[in-house]
Amino acid sequence: MRELSRCLARSNPHSIHIVTTFDSGGSTAEIRRCFAIPAMGDLRNRLLALADPAQVSPQILDFFQMRLPSQAEPGQLLVQLRTMASPDHPFWAGTDPHSVSWLCSALQAIVQRLPGHFDLRGASVGNLLLTSIYLEHGRDFEPTLDSLSRFLHVRGHVLPVVDKSLHLGCELADGSFVLGQHNFKKLTTRVRRIFLTVHERLAPSHAARDVCHPPAASGTCAWIGRADAICYPMGSFYSSVLVNLLVRGIGSAIAGRHCPKIFIPNLGWDPELGDTSLLTQIGILLETLRCDAPFARTSDLLHYVLCDPHGDYQGRIEPNARERLAEMGISLRFEPLSKNGDLHDPELTIEALERCLREYRKLHAQV
Repeated sequence: MRELSRCLARSNPHSIHIVTTFDSGGSTAEIRRCFAIPAMGDLRNRLLALADPAQVSPQILDFFQMRLPSQAEPGQLLVQLRTMASPDHPFWAGTDPHSVSWLCSALQAIVQRLPGHFDLRGASVGNLLLTSIYLEHGRDFEPTLDSLSRFLHVRGHVLPVVDKSLHLGCELADGSFVLGQHNFKKLTTRVRRIFLTVHERLAPSHAARDVCHPPAASGTCAWIGRADAICYPMGSFYSSVLVNLLVRGIGSAIAGRHCPKIFIPNLGWDPELGDTSLLTQIGILLETLRCDAPFARTSDLLHYVLCDPHGDYQGRIEPNARERLAEMGISLRFEPLSKNGDLHDPELTIEALERCLREYRKLHAQV
């Protein structure tokens, strides 16, 4: 998604990116536990992918991607962070002083907020910066992302799917439960259902009793209502794609927007899917959307499925998939999406999306 977003930003400065905020692993978990906030990492990655490198210095982009050493004394890391927060640090040589002043001020603010027990080993400096700006704006994502988008000259619109601090869980086919997005990489059997919860450390089965159905973040559904095309993209099927559709208002907003809706299944290996076939994935996608839009027709939710003719799909594509999808009004298109069969090529993928958009407009202009 990072490379696809970079490529998209070069041709379309108005793309809309709805991003999950449920990551719960690594240094993100430490920040979330300390400040009780949504996860910032995916937002940071998408902002940087859409940033204009012609307008933002490499030092600033590097700063947002910097990580503190994972093998160091906590006291040394705090000193390193304080040193980096000085505009006189050699790292900032040749960088715009106004930009440096703004970044250093945000970094100084978060350093002052850190409790003594905070573990800085492996911490993302960019996530700390976003946390600082988010807290300075009263835990409001809208001004936080507006200021960062202007600062990074972001070519597009980055939105959180929710503005609550929640965690992702799932129930597996064997009846067991998994809590925490970071644990989805270790799934051993098929997922029966996913859910959102406020709990982080309770037994997963207890957390599943307190399922949340939060509303979408302010303005997110309105942006969906402006879309010329809606894409369910490649990515971890449950924890990156379907989790967005658990949020109240998202499915209805998608169903209510008259534009092409396009699903791009994963190439290569997704540990969350196992051997789940293409038709089963599409069924799960539609079922999840209908949780929020129960009366939506299939034609309101999905029009195209894009697959590479030589792609390495871990879940089989059924021999009769095209015919069965056509009966539902869905077009299965085999398009060149990859140069090696297991990774999507950004330019080829965008070209395929544009062909779907043109075809949809042509068909509906004749209606």
